[in-house]
Amino acid sequence: MKKTFSLILFFLSVFLAATACWIVDKFGNVTTEQLLFHLYMPLDSDAKTIISFVRNTIFWAVGLTALYAFVLKKLQNVKPDNFFAVHFSKLTYLFFGGCVVFSAVKLNVPNWFKDNFSSRSNFYETYYSDPSQVKLTFPDKKRNLVLIFVESFESTYSEKDGENLIPDTTAAARMKGVNFSDADRLGGAEQVAGTSWTQAGLVAQTCGIPLRLPIDPAHYRMYTYFLPKAHCLYDVLKDNGYAEKFMIGTKSSFAGMDIFFKSHGDLKIEDYTYFTGKGGKVWNIASFKWGLKDSETYSLAKKELSELGKSDTPFAFGMMTMDTHFATGYFDDTVCKPKYPRQDVYKNVISCADKQLSDFLAWLESQSFYKNTTVVVVGDHLAMNDAVFGKDKRRRVFNLFLNAQAKPVKTTNRKFTTMDIYPTILAAMGVEIAGDRLGLGTSLFSGKPTVLEQIGDTEKFNGDIMKRSAVYDYLLYGRKVDL
Repeated sequence: MKKTFSLILFFLSVFLAATACWIVDKFGNVTTEQLLFHLYMPLDSDAKTIISFVRNTIFWAVGLTALYAFVLKKLQNVKPDNFFAVHFSKLTYLFFGGCVVFSAVKLNVPNWFKDNFSSRSNFYETYYSDPSQVKLTFPDKKRNLVLIFVESFESTYSEKDGENLIPDTTAAARMKGVNFSDADRLGGAEQVAGTSWTQAGLVAQTCGIPLRLPIDPAHYRMYTYFLPKAHCLYDVLKDNGYAEKFMIGTKSSFAGMDIFFKSHGDLKIEDYTYFTGKGGKVWNIASFKWGLKDSETYSLAKKELSELGKSDTPFAFGMMTMDTHFATGYFDDTVCKPKYPRQDVYKNVISCADKQLSDFLAWLESQSFYKNTTVVVVGDHLAMNDAVFGKDKRRRVFNLFLNAQAKPVKTTNRKFTTMDIYPTILAAMGVEIAGDRLGLGTSLFSGKPTVLEQIGDTEKFNGDIMKRSAVYDYLLYGRKVDL
C-alpha cells in the first residue's frame, strides 16, 4: 500500500512540475488570474494543443514513474539495513514538496496570494474615473461604430525578423488612419497585468479596467454577471440609443464572452451556434470543431452591416476574428496563397489575416454608411507564443482608428495600455469626455498623460493594479466588501 501511494505521489509530482513548465513554454509568462479564470470558464482547445499537453506532461509523468517503480523494485533486493533502501520511498514526500514549490513559483502563485491577501492599494481611489459619473456629450448626429477585435494581433508583426508580415494594415495605419504608438513607427499598447487573454483583453478595451477574479471560488462558479458595477462601452452606447451587435465565429461561450456581453449593454450576439443554424460552414482542426473561419465571418459581417446601414438608428457593430488564434492558427488557402515556406505556418496565417482585414476595410470604405462610421481595429492581446516571438519586451498590441472625428495631439512615443482604448474609441466617435478619462483609461486623442505615463514604470503599474482594492471589489461584486 505504501509503495502504491509512493508511486501515485511521484506521478503527481512529475505531472505538476511538467504542467507548469509546459504552460510557461507554450503560453509565456501567464498569470495565476488567467489560469484560475479558465478553470471556471469554458475554453475550447485545438487538437495540436491537447496533443502537446499530453506529450509533454502525461508521457513524462508515466515514463519517469515507471523508472521510479523499477528502482523501488530493485531496492527490495538490497539488504534491509541499507539506509538508502529503507528511506528511498520517503524521499518522494520531499520530491513532491519541491515540485509544488517549483510549480507555484513558475506560475507566480506566491504573488497572487500576496496581492489578494496581504497587499492593499489606493491605486483605484487615485486613478479610477467612474464612467457612469463622467459627462459624455455625443455629437448631434451620432456616429456608427465598427469595432474589430483581431485575435492576437500585434504591431510587432510589422517588423518580425526584418519582415513586415502585415503590409496592408501598416499602409492603412500610415495613410488612412491613426495608430497610437510607443515608438516613432507602427506601434501599440503595452500588455499589462489582467489584460493578457481574450476575455481580459475585451474587458480592458471596453471597460477601462483589468480583469480580476472573485477570491472565493464558490462565488465564481455561481458568477453569471461580469463586473456588475463597471460602466463599459456598450453600456454607454445602449444609454445613447445605439443598436448593438457582436459577431464571433466561435461559440460565444468561448472564454466567457457570452456572460460578459450579456452583462453590459443590449448586445445581440451572433456566434458559431447562431450561424451554423443558418448554414454556416465549419472548419476543423483535426477532429475539433473550432468555429467559422474568418473568411466566413467577414462575409456574414458584410451582410449584417449592410442591413444595419439602412436604418436611421446609430449602430455599434463589434466582431472578433479567430484564424490567428494560438497555437498555430488556421491558414485559409481558399482566400490566400502562402507567402512564406509552409513550415512557417504562423507567418502565413498572419499574412492571410492582414489581407482579409485589409479587404474588409476596403469594403467598409466603399459603403454608403461609411461616411458616418468610425472604424476601430485592435488586437485583443499579444500572441501567446513565446516560441515564435521570443520574450521581446517591446511587443505591442495593435490599434488602428479609421474615420476618427477627433484629431490626435500626439501619436508616437506614447506609453499606454489597452485600457486606454475605451475612452479613445468614444473620442474617435466625436464624443466629448469631461476630463478625457474613463476607468483607468485616458483618451489618446487628448494628449493628456495616461496613467502609465504618469507612473512611468510598467512593473510598478502592474503591481499596483493587481493589489486588492475596495473600488475594484465594488465593481467586481456589485457591493462593498470588507478587505
